[in-house]
Amino acid sequence: MKIATPHCGFSPETNSGGETYEREIMKNLAKLGVQFEVILAKGKRYPEGFPQFHIHRLPIEKGLRWYIANWIWPHYLRKIEKSSGFDLLRIHSLRYTGPGVLWFNAHSARKYPVVCHHHHIDPDLLNPLIEKKVIEKSDLLITGSEFSKRQLIDTFQTEPEKIRVVPYGIDEAFKRTPSDEHYKKKLGLRNEKVLLFLAGLKKRKKVFFLIDMFEELLRHYHDPIKLIIAGSGPLKKKLQEYALLKNLGGKILFTGFVPEDQKLALYNLCDVFVFPSDMEGFGFSPAEAMACGKPVVCSNTGSLPEIVQDGRSGYCVDNTISAFVEKILTLFGNAELRRKFGDAGEMRARRIFQWPVAAHGTLKIYEELLRNGK
Repeated sequence: MKIATPHCGFSPETNSGGETYEREIMKNLAKLGVQFEVILAKGKRYPEGFPQFHIHRLPIEKGLRWYIANWIWPHYLRKIEKSSGFDLLRIHSLRYTGPGVLWFNAHSARKYPVVCHHHHIDPDLLNPLIEKKVIEKSDLLITGSEFSKRQLIDTFQTEPEKIRVVPYGIDEAFKRTPSDEHYKKKLGLRNEKVLLFLAGLKKRKKVFFLIDMFEELLRHYHDPIKLIIAGSGPLKKKLQEYALLKNLGGKILFTGFVPEDQKLALYNLCDVFVFPSDMEGFGFSPAEAMACGKPVVCSNTGSLPEIVQDGRSGYCVDNTISAFVEKILTLFGNAELRRKFGDAGEMRARRIFQWPVAAHGTLKIYEELLRNGK
């Protein structure tokens, strides 16, 4: 099977959950023998060691705008069609690649099956004009959670039978290990309780709420404690300024961007993982923390209750400061409960959130499209 996919990026190092998904699902599909004709901007990195990735470089550097990219994709798809051909068209971003892919297909002598990979819908005035139209003209959509499926149905009135849910995976490298004392020392940690947040620092992750919640937690928990905010993003500087304004500079550690090979050590030095995000199509960080045997306290919105089982592997709570503080205090005060939740989360992550399983499920959907000729 050969798939053509104009692409915004699937780098080995990324802060983006969507790009992480693309990297891992494509790698695992490649291991199953799927060939990819990938159109990628100049300068964009991709996983090496996969001869199944045939990269077609744009002469344009990374940072391509969606309204320009969609004029470019059809030209390159025509070139690939003539030189090597393909069986299926794949859209990984409804806005950045969808319109160009569908324009090509509408004007091609052969009509190819079109599958979209979709994570979640962010509010935007252009959604009815772009995302909705791309969905309507595609043959099938693959998404990672029942929440994302419901969101598609409620927002765009997408036909339920057009949507397939395939839970995402997490890297098998994430597992329970002893705390790395060298890494701990490098971060300036001693014997404090550690509360960890790891994600891109953007608005929907509720990062300012995180600091307000931590300020309240300190009023109730008087033993040494440290909040680690790991990750980078557009709000990093403002977030650091906000922490200083709250006089929490010495209590909060900002790590900045965390390379993939350091995430394991970071998860394994925390006592509780906290994730107050407003909306996730699939929450990679909570699932990775669970795989490392860590209890999770997260919001009860989006797909998060599908990942964290409330009262078994952690707590899914209302997005209020008091609700988060109450559950974190419960876990900080009960080592046996932390262990119990950690064990349950680890088992759940190993059983359900596996990339080889996700790849097999995705491949079956591709094969279904090709069998049906649509």
